[in-house]
Amino acid sequence: MGPAIGFIINDEGMRSSFFCVAEIKAPKAATLKLPGFWRKNGVIDMAKLLYDYDPATALDSPEAIEVFMADAFETGDASYIAKALGVVARAKGMSQIARETGLSREQLYRSFSDVGNPTLKTTLAVLQVLGLDITAKRHS
Repeated sequence: MGPAIGFIINDEGMRSSFFCVAEIKAPKAATLKLPGFWRKNGVIDMAKLLYDYDPATALDSPEAIEVFMADAFETGDASYIAKALGVVARAKGMSQIARETGLSREQLYRSFSDVGNPTLKTTLAVLQVLGLDITAKRHS
């Protein structure tokens, strides 16, 4: 599994993508039962406490999906866009997307994987099911 992609909106309403590593606060070392390699002199090494983050869990509204995909399109990176579209498809349910597009789940997972290269037809079909469009605009 590659790094998680996600988005954040700052106080000025600006979007930016990020790679997520969650910050956590651990309980006292005495209450946490961790193997010895997690500890240094009885203290928990927080640098080793990393958890997988699935950005699909944050895409719980049409607005969040719209912002997430707009941010992906702004990168201009085809593989990033494909990966982001795969994240959105997982958030909505790959089986549902497969049913509504007439494509197989396997084809969708393969197309939107790290090494996938979805066709324009597949991309447009998934975007239509998600209620999103691609629009052309001049570069600023």
